[in-house]
Amino acid sequence: TRFELTHVDRLSAGLQYLAQGGAADVVLLDLRLPDSEGLETLAAVRRRGPRVPSVVLTASDDETLALQTLQQGAQDYLVKAYVQVYHNLLGRSIRYAIERARAERLKDEFVNTVSHELRTPLSTIQEFTGILFDQISGPLTNDQQDYLAIIKSNIGRLTRMIDNLLDMAKIEAGHALLSKEVVEIAAVVGHTAQTMRPLAK
Repeated sequence: TRFELTHVDRLSAGLQYLAQGGAADVVLLDLRLPDSEGLETLAAVRRRGPRVPSVVLTASDDETLALQTLQQGAQDYLVKAYVQVYHNLLGRSIRYAIERARAERLKDEFVNTVSHELRTPLSTIQEFTGILFDQISGPLTNDQQDYLAIIKSNIGRLTRMIDNLLDMAKIEAGHALLSKEVVEIAAVVGHTAQTMRPLAK
């Protein structure tokens, strides 16, 4: 497999290349550069090009550093001495990083498409359920009101699931912040029990 290589000798030059829209399928990164050293080098590249996979290529055979590098988002950690011995190692790592990045982009596109396509029919169901529940089209029995309340509740649940899918895509892309809050567990369990009661009967 043939690759086209664009080489820069400083982190600042590499970041400038990415900022200017430089085409890169993968970044080969040494953690020791004249103007940067250590994991912050990887972090800077990830901030500037979050969608571009990074393969760390370094002289350090440090297992702890390798693990930390992968935890911070690098696709692979290669030691230069091993690459010189195993000639196919670098090419295989680059191909894997590119293929994985493409698969992740396809997954994100799929999630976005499915999520948006689900919103339209769900909005229609929600609108007509509201009309029935408000008895605009005629009176309802108590049982019918209970059933519609369950339908409305599950519409809300589906809406939250779609929102969660979109949120996960944003989180994986590094474009979202998590907001945690305390919830009353009894209300959650009660809601689930009410939803499942007709099926249990």
